Amino acid sequence: MEEKVVMNVGQFVAHRGYRSDYPENTLLAHQMAVEAGALFVETDIQMSADGVPVLYHDIDMLRLSGLQQRLDEFTAEQLKQVCVCEPERFGSRFEQEPLATLDAFVVWLADRPQVTAYIEIKPECRQGYGLNAVTQIMNRLRPVFAQVVIISFDLDSIGLARHIGAPRVGVVLSTWQTLQMSVVSQIQPDVFFCDAYLVPDDADLASIKTPFVIYEVSEFSKAEYWLSRGAAQVETYNIGTMLETLAKK
Repeated sequence: MEEKVVMNVGQFVAHRGYRSDYPENTLLAHQMAVEAGALFVETDIQMSADGVPVLYHDIDMLRLSGLQQRLDEFTAEQLKQVCVCEPERFGSRFEQEPLATLDAFVVWLADRPQVTAYIEIKPECRQGYGLNAVTQIMNRLRPVFAQVVIISFDLDSIGLARHIGAPRVGVVLSTWQTLQMSVVSQIQPDVFFCDAYLVPDDADLASIKTPFVIYEVSEFSKAEYWLSRGAAQVETYNIGTMLETLAKK
């Protein structure tokens, strides 16, 4: 008989905040995720034209802001006038929702000591600004180091973050074979993030020393499945429904 998985709130990560119901990576999306009960959130970092870290996923702004431009064409001052409203999904409902800076997120996070944030440095940061981007991001995160884990697909960024003092770092796997890379062993990540589709059917996650966060998990039954396979956490856009279902178990 298969042993039932004991689940808890801390095993669920709000992917870009409460993305299913609110514009992703906004302070509103993160706040609503926490109000829904989330203890872990994940957010993405891009850089403005003048090198200021902001919460944003795509380098192109059409999907999130309805603009036919790249985010790195705008200065931080200009970005104050930009909304993150996801017009295709929400129409005009969130057209006043501002784009958040990393500094604003740090202030928000510091007021919520129970929350841990996975901070994903997008590869475009290093491509556009070199490894100095990592230093800029790290400097801003220092007041909340105890609450953050810095993650990225970009191994050079994570290696530098570890080297200059990030207390916790994670590698986002681009392929399953990334696990075998010598540079990953040198980094000694505290966590791996992995798309559910990349995990081999016979992989024993519990046997791997470093914990796994599996994304994107949209159904509660899938969360149960991945946790039963040894994942430490699952990442979901639909944090509210997930935690409501958990509470009824």
